[in-house]
Amino acid sequence: MKREQEVMALVEAIQGADDSERSKAVIALGQSGDQRAVEPLIALLKHENPRVRWGAIQALWRLKNLRALAPLCSALKDEDDYVRRAASYALGQLGDRQAIEPLLTALQDENVGVRIAASLALGQIGSAAVKPLLAFLVKTDYSNEVEHALRTMNDPGVADILINSLKREDSRIRAYAAKLLMHFYSEEVITHLKQALIDPDSDVRHYAQVSLDVLSAKDEVEPE
Repeated sequence: MKREQEVMALVEAIQGADDSERSKAVIALGQSGDQRAVEPLIALLKHENPRVRWGAIQALWRLKNLRALAPLCSALKDEDDYVRRAASYALGQLGDRQAIEPLLTALQDENVGVRIAASLALGQIGSAAVKPLLAFLVKTDYSNEVEHALRTMNDPGVADILINSLKREDSRIRAYAAKLLMHFYSEEVITHLKQALIDPDSDVRHYAQVSLDVLSAKDEVEPE
């Protein structure tokens, strides 16, 4: 009962006019882990003050509740760079594949910090984001952001998807897959890259050789 009263008092505080008290209450709600705070915090994403919106996202980030998914995706279009960046990080924490398309759009943000945050978020989502990332790569010039997202994926399924992409009809996807496989060392990867050396497309062959060279160098410096 006491805890419920404390949470409700904090919810009341974030709706007040005092900026200092609201800020403290937002932080406390995020740290509370109480899911009753989710809706009041979501409401703050429409506050006129960007610092308030940023703080609400930080709190939602801690609570990790999927009810915040759609509002956080909308926050990727916020006018404030810091709010968009925080929304990207929060979506990465949620790790839901429904955030993939909005995060792909954020990869094209004018602010480099937002683009980095979006790439990290896509990396946290994992293998479900690989095919959309490859399709995105074919249509845009944001190869660094896509490569960063894939490198940060701690998911064994990523290499398998890239290997399978070496067989795709679109030669651009095959070429990107060959290039990106340099980040995933395994005997299976080596085998498929060697097979890609006879691909009919010169770019695929080139990147397959580049990746093989990189992986060979990694193998040579591996401790015994």
